[in-house]
Order: sequence, then C-alpha cells, then structure tokens
Amino acid sequence: MDPITIIAIVASLLIAGFLILIENAFEKILNPILGLIRLNSSTDPLELKIRKREQCLELVIENKGNTKARLAVIQVIDSKGKKSFPLPYPAEGEVTQNTSEKREKELRIQFSSEKINQGDRKSVYLDPTGLAGCSLDSVNALDIHGKYWAATMDA
Repeated sequence: MDPITIIAIVASLLIAGFLILIENAFEKILNPILGLIRLNSSTDPLELKIRKREQCLELVIENKGNTKARLAVIQVIDSKGKKSFPLPYPAEGEVTQNTSEKREKELRIQFSSEKINQGDRKSVYLDPTGLAGCSLDSVNALDIHGKYWAATMDA
C-alpha cells in the first residue's frame, strides 16, 4: 500500500472515533436534561423479579423510570459462560405447550415490540427446561438501548 492510502485510512479511523466520542458525550450531557421534560431516549431503571410457579418461572418487569421502556430479549448465562435467550411467554398456560418455530418468532417479536409505561409492570413466563444448567442469578433483560438489567429472586 502506498503512504497516502495508509494516511487516509488512519485519518478516517481517527475522525470516526472522534465523532463517536462527541456523540456519547452529548448523549450523557443531554439525557438528564431531556429526562426532565420526558424526551430522553434511554430506558430508566427497571426492576426484574423471578418467581417460581408450579410449572414455570414468572419474570416480573417493573418500569421504575420516568419514560416508557422497551426490552429486546431475555438472556441467561450457563455455568460455562454460554449465553442463551429463553422464549418469553405472555401467559403461564402457554409454557407447557409445544411451540412451533413460527410461534417462537411471533412471541419474540411481541415481547420486543411491547412498551412498559412508567410505573407499570409486565409479566412474562419462562420454561424452566430452557434454563437447565443456568443459575437464576444469571437471568437478565436487555433493553433496546443495549443496557442489561439483572433479575433477582422474589421472596
């Protein structure tokens, strides 16, 4: 490669890195201000509690923030560090049924498209067989902004 190409590539990478740094700085500065007038784009605190049911696990998600929250997926990590994404069922009775691939896709789309209003709770149900080898302490939810929210056991 000639020196001009190398200089152009390095300059492009430096400019891109600088722009990303500036964007992150503006987001951190503006989000608290925009949050006061309810225009911020990030999800505020979510509280996740796991309750054991007879045939499934109930995951209760409570939006304790001042904006609507939207989740992307539920994630669990097994003892070897492998991540998996259990299917979030909207009703307890659906957990024991065999789910087709098409229905799985519908359930995932439904879960990620629903918004949780400020102060509201949403329950989803998880199949315990899908969590085999995973500690319940490793259950967390990823919001659409890329932030993980850890779940705790409900007493």
